[in-house]
Amino acid sequence: MVIVDDGSTDNTRDVVKKYGDRIHYVYQPNAGVASARNRLVNEAGVNWIAFLDSDNYWLPDHIKRMVNAIEFTKGEAALYFADIIRPPDEQKISLWDICQFKPTSPLELSREAGDWVLTNIQPMMLQASVIRREKYHESGGLPENLRTREDTLLFLKFGLLYPLCAVPGCGTVMMSDGGMRLTKEIGYTTVGYALATIAFLKEVLALRDSISATRRQHLTEKLSDAYFGAARAFYRQRARLTSMRYLLHSALVSRKVFMGCMRRSSRLPFVPFRRFNPSPAVKG
Repeated sequence: MVIVDDGSTDNTRDVVKKYGDRIHYVYQPNAGVASARNRLVNEAGVNWIAFLDSDNYWLPDHIKRMVNAIEFTKGEAALYFADIIRPPDEQKISLWDICQFKPTSPLELSREAGDWVLTNIQPMMLQASVIRREKYHESGGLPENLRTREDTLLFLKFGLLYPLCAVPGCGTVMMSDGGMRLTKEIGYTTVGYALATIAFLKEVLALRDSISATRRQHLTEKLSDAYFGAARAFYRQRARLTSMRYLLHSALVSRKVFMGCMRRSSRLPFVPFRRFNPSPAVKG
C-alpha cells in the first residue's frame, strides 16, 4: 500500500509509522488532489491502482469483488467501478441511484462506454474504481492544473477510448468530512467550475479522430453550454466585458446551443443577457 501525504498538518506520518514496512509513505508539499493521485500512481509498482481518500472507506469485500471481476473478464477493461454510498448529509444515497445507472447484467463489460461517461452525472468515482496503471499513464493521468472536475476528464477519456466494466454493489462509503469537500466550495455555478469544464472539454475534443463524429458533436455542444455557463458566472461577479467574451465564444462554438441557452435564461428570474444579440456574421 502507498500513502501520499499531500502536505497534511496533522499526525499522519506518526500514525503511518505504526504499520512499518506494510505501507510506503510519501510526503509532498500540498499540491492538490490530482498531483497526489499522480504521485501515487508513479510510486506504485503494480499493474492495477485503487484510490482511497482520507474521508472514505472501502467495504470489506470491495477489493475482492473487483479482483474477481478483473479475473473473470481477463482484465479486458481499463477501469472497473462499483457503486458508492454518498455522505450521511446526503442521506446515504448511492451514486448509481442518483444518476439512475442500471447495468443490464450482473457484471457489465462495455467496449464502447461513451454513453456511460457522457451522462450529466457519471456513475463512477475514483474511490470505488480499480484502474489499469498502464492506461492511466497512457491517458495522461489527472490534469494538475484543474482544481475541480479532473476526475470527470479522466473518466471521459477512459470511456471514449477503452473498455469499462461496471461491478454491481457498493464498494465505498464517503464520509461528510465536516463540510470541507471541494465540490461544495467550487459549485456548478462558480467561475472555477465553468472554466474547468471548458478546459477538459477542449482537451477531450483534441482527441479528434479517436472519437466518433457523433461524440464530437455532443462534446462541442457541451462546450458551447460551458462557455455560456462561464458567461453567467462572470456576470454574477460583475465582470461584464469578460462575460460578453464568453457569450461570444458560446455562439461561435454552437449557435443552436447558444440560442437555446438564451431562451432558457429569458424564462428565469435572473436574466443577465436579455439585450445581447450576436452579430449576424457569427456562424454556429
